Amino acid sequence: MRSFSPDLISKIVSAYNEPGSTIRSVAKRIGVSKNIVQKYVTREREGLTNGTESRQSSKSILKSHTVLLRKMFQEQPNETLARYCEILEEKTGLEVSIPTMCRAASELKSRKSRSKKLKI
Repeated sequence: MRSFSPDLISKIVSAYNEPGSTIRSVAKRIGVSKNIVQKYVTREREGLTNGTESRQSSKSILKSHTVLLRKMFQEQPNETLARYCEILEEKTGLEVSIPTMCRAASELKSRKSRSKKLKI
C-alpha cells in the first residue's frame, strides 16, 4: 500500500473539514482516491494516529549475549543451530528459536568479514 506524507494527510483532513466539502470533492481537488480521503477522515474522527509516527525496529534479544555467542561459535563451529539454541538456554536460561539463532550467527559472521576488510 502506498504511504502518504504527514503533510498530505493533514491537507486531506483539513480540506474535508472546510464547510461544504465532500469526500468526492476533496479527493478530486487533491488527486487521491475517495477511499483514501475516507480512511484518513475516519481515523481523524476516531482519534487514531494516521501512521505518521516513526516506527522503531525491534532490537535483537541476543544483542546482550554477543560475546557468549561469538565464543560458542568459535569453540564449537560444527554444531547445528538447534544445538546452539540448547547451549544458549543451558548457559543463560534464554530460549530462542532456530531462525533467531540463524540471524545472530549471520550477523556475527558479517561483522567478522567486515572487520577483516577494514584492516586491509
